[in-house]
This record gives sequence, C-alpha cells and structure tokens, in this order.
Amino acid sequence: MKYAALLAILITSSCRPRDVATVPVQVCTTNYALCAATNCAPAKGEIKVNTMGTITTWQAADCLCPILRGPSVSSPGTGNMPEGNKCVDPVVDGKTGVWSAYSIRKNIPQAPDWKHRTTASPYVCDTLPEGMAQCYSFACSPAGEAIGPDGKPTGVMLASCKCPINESPNGQAVDVATTPIITQAATCNLPVGGPAPEVKSKAASFMVP
Repeated sequence: MKYAALLAILITSSCRPRDVATVPVQVCTTNYALCAATNCAPAKGEIKVNTMGTITTWQAADCLCPILRGPSVSSPGTGNMPEGNKCVDPVVDGKTGVWSAYSIRKNIPQAPDWKHRTTASPYVCDTLPEGMAQCYSFACSPAGEAIGPDGKPTGVMLASCKCPINESPNGQAVDVATTPIITQAATCNLPVGGPAPEVKSKAASFMVP
C-alpha cells in the first residue's frame, strides 16, 4: 500500500480539501504505461476529462510511453478511467490497451534510445514554454516495440497516450507560469508531470504523471 500512501500526499497537495476523500486509489499488478519520464507533443483537437462526474475539456497532447508490469497506482473516476474500474484494461479503437498509471521508478525507458535502465531522476521545472501534460489514469493504445537509434528492437513495448495539457489530477487548471512542475522527463518541453508538492521532505521527489 505504499503507492496509495504516497499518492495521497500528492492528491492532498493538489486538490481542494473536499476533493481528497472522493478520489479513490487502487493498486494494480498488471501491464501499464508509465509516462512519468515522457516529453509529449501538442496534438490536434481536445480531450475530455472526467473527474468524479465533472467533465472538463482540455487541449490534448500525444505522449509515447513505455509499457511496464508490476504494482502501479491509478484512480477510477479520474482521467478517462471509469468509476468502479477494478484493474480492467481499457479497450481503445477495438483493441486491448493499457492504463497510464504511476509507480516509483528511478530507471525508466525514454526516447530516443529506449534503453531499459535509463536514469530518470525527478526534478522541478520552473519554466515550461509549452506547458505540461498530465497522463494519470488515461487509456493508452499499444504502439509496438521501440526501435533504437541503431535500427534494432529494444525489447521495450510502447503505448500511445493522449493526455490533457495544463490539467491537474483533480480536474483543475494548472498555471504553469507560477506553479513549479515536478517531472522525470529529459527536458521541460511539454513534460509529463504534476504540481510539485509544497513540502520540504522526501515527498517532493514523488509525482503524479
């Protein structure tokens, strides 16, 4: 349950007090997309977000994320994960996909080489020219195996995730001009991340993707 406990710290830091108790947290041991170290690209169109029954619309980003397996945290009723979901994989365009969830990892495969043990240390972006993307509890479609710069398969399977730009996990807008964003992405160019917790402790190294 350590993931649920850590996520509670983050939800508390980014949600209004009355929202915290209504956001469910589940730990699944399945395949999932980990977007915490991904830099995204602006997408055409918008994406609808359902936060415990409240629907909001946001500019969309396209994010390519590695598929991993193991314990991960998600929140049914947020993102576009249905309320009451019990670790059931989404169906995207008629195919079984994966949820973009969160887990604490120091090594995350990243573009362009997609190596398995690429260090991805959390840090804070104070300047975000294109904003930030938030991929927590969103459905992703399978995108095949990653190919390295040498043209050879890397063994890392990828997921294509569409995520909102400048939205926090509680469905509220994030003012990236005044809000530091914590991420594990390589740069601050439209990284996946979330508002940095306002605590001076180890909790500052955790994030919601």
